[in-house]
Amino acid sequence: MRFRFLAVIAALSLCLGATGCAFLPPKLVLPDTVATVEQLEPYLEDAVSSKTPPSVSVGVVRDGKVAYAKSFGYSDSLATVEASPDTVYQWWSLTKLFTVVAILQLQEQGLLSIDDPVNKHLPTFKVRGRHDNGQEITIKHLLSHSSGLGDIGMEILGWVHFDGDPHPVQIEFFNGKVDKFNKLKQAPGEEGRYSNFGYLALAAVIESVSGAAYEKYVVDNITVPLDMQSTHF
Repeated sequence: MRFRFLAVIAALSLCLGATGCAFLPPKLVLPDTVATVEQLEPYLEDAVSSKTPPSVSVGVVRDGKVAYAKSFGYSDSLATVEASPDTVYQWWSLTKLFTVVAILQLQEQGLLSIDDPVNKHLPTFKVRGRHDNGQEITIKHLLSHSSGLGDIGMEILGWVHFDGDPHPVQIEFFNGKVDKFNKLKQAPGEEGRYSNFGYLALAAVIESVSGAAYEKYVVDNITVPLDMQSTHF
């Protein structure tokens, strides 16, 4: 249920885990709390009926045991394949959670500090714009989306590699993109601004500091130790 609990977050927040999903505005508001399963299930049925999201798999774990597991909607709406508790969803930005854990592990090992300037560990990290002092940008800024960097936009969909393709070397990939996406929108620490590019930089930092490929580090140090057998790149 470890992965399936993450899957419900992915499906609800990103609407990208199933065939037939579109970039639709949310039509239903998730309640803050529900007292019973009977209150929860009608909401989820309505949500998948309106395709926001097209499917969702819910898992509740209590005292180390699965207390509730059920799926709603279709994992493949075109083929009318119903979702199940074993449906595998794409994790997309949930990888950011694992990136954060990896950075904090490396801090615990004394290999970096989240207060370090990013270019201490990633010399190619250069920024431009009115606030062009890259020395001011720390790892903590990247973690909290407060670096002042902008986002990548829809181009990120072209960065997804297919199953079976070799995983990109994050440092090389970052170096190839840094000149395009390194313009600061505001001073570091001034405000929050969601930035996938900032997390690409963090993945490169993880490779630089650990000496391991980003994906391998996450698998060897996070998913495998947690026995997350259904979660993988």
